[in-house]
Amino acid sequence: MQAKAIGRPPKFSTSDRFRVKADLPAPADFRERVGTIVVQGPSKGEYTVRLDDDLSTVTYLQSNWLELIEDLSR
Repeated sequence: MQAKAIGRPPKFSTSDRFRVKADLPAPADFRERVGTIVVQGPSKGEYTVRLDDDLSTVTYLQSNWLELIEDLSR
C-alpha cells in the first residue's frame, strides 16, 4: 500500500516563470523582478530561482513572494 503525501502540493514546478510580487512581504531588492524556478527547496516553501536580470546569481525566495507568469503564447 502506497503512503499518501501530507500537506499541500508545491505551488510551482521547475522551469515555471514567475514575477516577485510588488508589495510586502517581498524584500524591496526583489520586488517586480522576473525569473525562472530552478528547483524546489532548500526548505519547504522556498524555491531556488534564477533572475532574468542577473543570470549569474541563483538565490532562494519564499513561495508567498512569487506569482506565476502565465504563458500567453498558448
